[in-house]
Amino acid sequence: MRDNKNKKRLKDIDSKRSFEQTMKKRTVNIFFVCLLVGAIFIGKLLYLDTFGGTKYRKAAMEQRRKTVEIPADRGTIYDRNMNPLVRSVKVSTVYAFPKNIEDKEETAKTLSNILEIKSNTILEKLEEDKDTVKITSNISKEQIDSIRESKLKGVSISNESGRYYASSSENNAGSGVLGFVDFENNGVAGIEKAFNQELKGVPGLNIFSKSGEGQGNSIPYEDNKINEPTKGENLQLTIDETIQGAANRAGKKTMEEFNLKNLSIIVSKPKTGEILALENFPNYDPNNPRKPRNDAEKEEMENLSGDDLLKKYYDMWRSYSVSNVYEPGSVFKAITTAAAIEEGTASEDSKYVCTGYVRDIPGVVIRCHRYNNPHGEQTLQEAMNNSCNPAYVQIARDLGKDKLYKYLKAFGFGELTNINLPGEEKGLIPENLESIGEARLATMSYGHGIAVTPIQMITAMNAVVNGGEIMEPQLVLNMLDKEDNIIKKTEFNSLRQVISEKTSIKLRDMMEHVVEEGGANAVSIPGYHIGAKSGTSVKLENGQYTSEKTVASFYTMFPADDPEYSILIVADEPEGPNNGNAVAGPAAKMILEEIIKQKRIEPQYDVDQEIEAKNIEVPNVVGLTLKDAVDKLLSIGLKSDTVNMSMNERAIVKYQYPKATEKVKKGTAISLTADDTGTVMVQMPKLEDRTINYVDMMLNKINIKYKTVGHTTGKVIKTEPVAGEMVDPEATVKIIFFDPEKEKEQEENNQQNNINNTNENQENNSSTAEDSNENKLNNKNTEN
Repeated sequence: MRDNKNKKRLKDIDSKRSFEQTMKKRTVNIFFVCLLVGAIFIGKLLYLDTFGGTKYRKAAMEQRRKTVEIPADRGTIYDRNMNPLVRSVKVSTVYAFPKNIEDKEETAKTLSNILEIKSNTILEKLEEDKDTVKITSNISKEQIDSIRESKLKGVSISNESGRYYASSSENNAGSGVLGFVDFENNGVAGIEKAFNQELKGVPGLNIFSKSGEGQGNSIPYEDNKINEPTKGENLQLTIDETIQGAANRAGKKTMEEFNLKNLSIIVSKPKTGEILALENFPNYDPNNPRKPRNDAEKEEMENLSGDDLLKKYYDMWRSYSVSNVYEPGSVFKAITTAAAIEEGTASEDSKYVCTGYVRDIPGVVIRCHRYNNPHGEQTLQEAMNNSCNPAYVQIARDLGKDKLYKYLKAFGFGELTNINLPGEEKGLIPENLESIGEARLATMSYGHGIAVTPIQMITAMNAVVNGGEIMEPQLVLNMLDKEDNIIKKTEFNSLRQVISEKTSIKLRDMMEHVVEEGGANAVSIPGYHIGAKSGTSVKLENGQYTSEKTVASFYTMFPADDPEYSILIVADEPEGPNNGNAVAGPAAKMILEEIIKQKRIEPQYDVDQEIEAKNIEVPNVVGLTLKDAVDKLLSIGLKSDTVNMSMNERAIVKYQYPKATEKVKKGTAISLTADDTGTVMVQMPKLEDRTINYVDMMLNKINIKYKTVGHTTGKVIKTEPVAGEMVDPEATVKIIFFDPEKEKEQEENNQQNNINNTNENQENNSSTAEDSNENKLNNKNTEN
């Protein structure tokens, strides 16, 4: 038993010893396994550090790496005297990092409230697949503080280069020329857009690492890098800042006084084509170009979005001087006169008779503004002074449509002037000679039936007075490097000679007489020789001309004997007086007076002589009938220039210019605006291939009387006037029909009638022969 116990004890001891040995082996194995794993881990670390560390460190850095473009300073824009008009300044710009923003809609909404930008616009940027997006630039201190207080993740503010437009301090002078840049520092309008590549320079890059999210801090010890931007080239414009300011002030006053729809003012040097000032009204603030210009516009824009809002913005930024077209009216008479003199079909000895009307054009009646008191016989100079439409119809007829059309194209109408501004329009002129009918030839003579831009018009008129050369209009004088050294000089290009120097001298003299004796006296300045021509054109809307809406324009050049300056003003839809002399003339005078003052131009002759000549006081004719007003002015040696051509001479005069009590010279024309309910000209509809029923319906619809020629059972083959020409409501148009069946029937009837007539003639001849023989026989018998 004791042996059994010993055996059991020995067995337990062996088991324990075996267990301990097993555990030791396991412990050793685990140790060696751990040692091996540790060695492998350490080896891997050593490997990564020695061989693969660069790769993984680079990957980690790339996750933190941010790249932000550093906009280059755009080039400075100077006026001709090197006064800075536009320069780059430091502005605060808002950036976002879309991948770090969790709630993009909420972020867009918060930024929208702070920046006054539509949240959808911001959200579109936040949803772009980019590391960094630019939200907006040039924000205020209050906006900066609000963004920082909001603690938005993924949004930061950076100080960088932006644009400052000095013109905004004076009623946004020159905004239509200068334009502005967008959030990406690219030109959107004006010179900024036209010369974007030259001005923008080459952007730099800021490459850095950021810790954490949102506005986190830069990590200074990592490999940050800055590639410096290269500044853009500078521009020296032809613009004269002082003249631009004068044009701006004159335009603002004219806009307010006549409540204009829009206004264009261009001041230039006729001999070179240099633009000294270019103003459009209403204008915009280039430092805040999306800001509504008035309460009505603000309300309108609040209800717009997407493409509609974008279209509204582009309408605001539109340069009327190059993009809007209008019918030039009587200013164009200078072009007609120049062409006629050059071709020898008119001279100072020519005579033209005004009976008040031109009535020999089918379907059209052309009236003189003095239809109730016709000019009678006039010389060429008197016709221009009086701005007599019937006289100019005669001048155009003598010239002929082929030559008038030739000069229309030679003066540059219907083609681009290539001025350095985006959005220029070509205007509208007849496509070819065949499209110029009798009525269109007549109306073109006094500036209706064509559409031109203000820049086309001043370019053409400058050729009339500068010796006959079409000069390409220029806005840039020189391209400069960053030290303002000239790297490219503008060449002033004469495109072609249109009229001779002799004809040009004659036109300058005639236009000076228009200021002294005719309907452009608003620009008269004692002591200075000034030439001008005013114009008023009736607007075409919905196929109808109505005198309720007009365009008043005025061209002047100075000094008249050798022009150094020219001005064109185009005023759209003036309220009250609506002729060029009354509306645009005073603004032109304001600008000329400023030029004379700033350039210290001495008087050209004794002022006292002219002051003494102005010895007639203008009477007050407002409230009189048109007839009584004209008679009263004639009785004291003054002429009249009636704008609204009412058929009723009992119409009441509402406005006059010059105003009552002003002193003028004998023979001065006083502009009168009558109370006209609107004399409407209607457009001749296309009636070819139509039946009499359709013709009757269409012409009755527009209250036009007509007479027919041919068989009305057929269809229309021709109308007089042709489709598209304007018809006076009191005229009678001619409609010519053709019915092949009726024509054939008529031809057969005519042939039958001819046969019958032939047979009848033969019978008559036979009868006559028999009678003759019988008479001979009787005579013979009588003799016997």
